[in-house]
Amino acid sequence: MTRTSTNREAVAYLDGLSALSRRGFSTLQAAREAILQVVTEQLATSSSFFSVIRQESGKFEVIAAHNESDICNVEVGTVAHLSPQFPVLIDGEDGPTPLVKENLYCDPTIATLSTMAALPNTGCYIGVPIVLSDGALFGALSTVDPEPCQMSLTQAKLLVVLARLLATQVEREQELIERKWAEVELSRALRALHMANEQREYLNRMQSDFVSIVNHEFRTTLTAIQGFSELMRDEDFSFQEVKEYASDINVDARRLSRMINQLLDLDQMKSGQVQLHLEQIDLNEIIIAVVQRIHPTVPEHQIRLQLDEHLPLLAGDYDRLSQVVTNLLNNAIKYSPEGGEILLSSYVESVCVQVCVQDSGVGIPAHALDQVFEMHAWPYKSGSPRYIKGTGLGLPIVRQIVQMHGGRIWAESMPHQGSVFHFTLPVSNEDV
Repeated sequence: MTRTSTNREAVAYLDGLSALSRRGFSTLQAAREAILQVVTEQLATSSSFFSVIRQESGKFEVIAAHNESDICNVEVGTVAHLSPQFPVLIDGEDGPTPLVKENLYCDPTIATLSTMAALPNTGCYIGVPIVLSDGALFGALSTVDPEPCQMSLTQAKLLVVLARLLATQVEREQELIERKWAEVELSRALRALHMANEQREYLNRMQSDFVSIVNHEFRTTLTAIQGFSELMRDEDFSFQEVKEYASDINVDARRLSRMINQLLDLDQMKSGQVQLHLEQIDLNEIIIAVVQRIHPTVPEHQIRLQLDEHLPLLAGDYDRLSQVVTNLLNNAIKYSPEGGEILLSSYVESVCVQVCVQDSGVGIPAHALDQVFEMHAWPYKSGSPRYIKGTGLGLPIVRQIVQMHGGRIWAESMPHQGSVFHFTLPVSNEDV
């Protein structure tokens, strides 16, 4: 090679780099297009392409190409098998080196790399490995021509520099993608944290409200007991009046005992300390017994039954299921206006028995339907009259008992149109 030709090549080398610097690029796609065009122009070849090497599958895939003619056209998406000799062919003292095959017609060792069918009409092949900063082989910057060719040292240096430039862009793109994913994950984490904080604040408010309600109910009951007992102690009452005051004290004492028992009951259920005493039971019998016990105490309400006469027996705890029906009926009575109708129904649904308790009360907002069974959910009742007494423990206890029987419970409601509470129990005791 003469000094003149060397100078020409050096000028071409500088021209190639200068062309890239003038073009500039902000994305990997722009870099690929610019570099492939410069390679094709400076080496005067037919086509240049950028391929990703997948060593685990022994293949390479063309992901970008620049074609000057259709004679040796390289299509994006072309996949070919790597030669088993490929790692040896590019292995140099200082790492992967350019792979130059100036005449494939005479030197077919590259044939299995290009598979010839994937890159038809190929007379020469020049490829430079694209190696990332961690030493990983990512792909190759290649150029082909239908005619045999010769490559000078200057051209080889140009290809090496361009391959390094492409590797830099690949890493930048990967860092950008990783940064975006990190931002997405951070955004998700922040949203999740925000939602968790909102949920925690909501639960704290509910717990605080619950404690206030329990405190109010306990104080109200104790105040009544204290007041009646002080009157009986300090005043001179007839025997009949003493009996009446004693009856009031007994009612409030029972109410206080019931609230304490509910708190302990729910805590024991949640901790798994309550065992069911299973026996064959008739759910209709339980419903009728509960209604017969409660209805005389609330004659102002209309309680109607619609029971399936062919209801099968099921395995259950008689006392606990009586507690379920009692709590649901008392709940319906609380929220139904005086004279309002309450309907209890039962029927068979597939392999389950379903019971419904329907009231004509104030209803429950749609967003609160799942919350009514939570321990601190008293006030779905925020829109209901405050004269309604209770700690709000009845429904959480009901849910625990139903779930212990292998069943499920849910509520349906329309504001100001009443509510329907459903629960199902399996006919077979295998699910209990």
